[in-house]
Amino acid sequence: MARTRRRPLIAALLVLGVLATAGFASAASLGVTGAQLGTFAAGHPCPGTLQATTPTTTMQALTVTVTAPATCAGRQLQVAVNDGVNVRQGTATAPVSGSVTVTLNGAYTPSTGVAVDATVSGWALATAWSYTPPAGPAIRCWTSDPLRPCSATVVVRDRWATGYNLDITITDARTTNANNPVPWTIEIDFGSTAYPFVPNALDGSGVVPGVNACGTRPVMTFTGTTTWGEHHLLRRDSVRTVWIQARNDGTGAVLDCVP
Repeated sequence: MARTRRRPLIAALLVLGVLATAGFASAASLGVTGAQLGTFAAGHPCPGTLQATTPTTTMQALTVTVTAPATCAGRQLQVAVNDGVNVRQGTATAPVSGSVTVTLNGAYTPSTGVAVDATVSGWALATAWSYTPPAGPAIRCWTSDPLRPCSATVVVRDRWATGYNLDITITDARTTNANNPVPWTIEIDFGSTAYPFVPNALDGSGVVPGVNACGTRPVMTFTGTTTWGEHHLLRRDSVRTVWIQARNDGTGAVLDCVP
């Protein structure tokens, strides 16, 4: 009987299998290589800073005036105003130029400390708030006892490039015969048009600045120095005088508000 020769047939089948596998792998490789992933980049539609303000008022406000970057024209603005107590919101369309007044969903109290947030077409927009508070009296006076009031007058004696002098007179204004001494306090609003400028330093005599006086500018309070006998106190019909030199050069023995 002749022996069957199977090895060539088996070898041929193995070769065909290898070729088929290689072809499949090649096809798979081509499919992956041919695929492409699409990507895109999204940017802020109108980057910049929105300016917000409201007119000077002694009352609460229901609106805020905003000026958006010019490239925001036609887009919807959403504005939120936070006065520290309430958060009021409103929407408006950014104009092609200039400002727009946004009506809010409630009243807020304008001050220099108001915070404003804004979005444009859903994108956060940087904001800057500015506000000029109403001018108060140039100077006023009070004591620790409401029944023992006082009054104060101020004279701008002279001025030069970096400063000016104030002569201040404090007078007891009680209407009773009581003669008990009470400490006095004066408040000066350096933002008043009565003064040449808001100082960043003070010289003078007879006064001590109130707590955090630099942080309360332009309105600042002063009491009398306690090293001059009863200078810091008022009795019936008494008068005290003090001198303050306001400066904008950052040098002052009484107060220096330049870090």
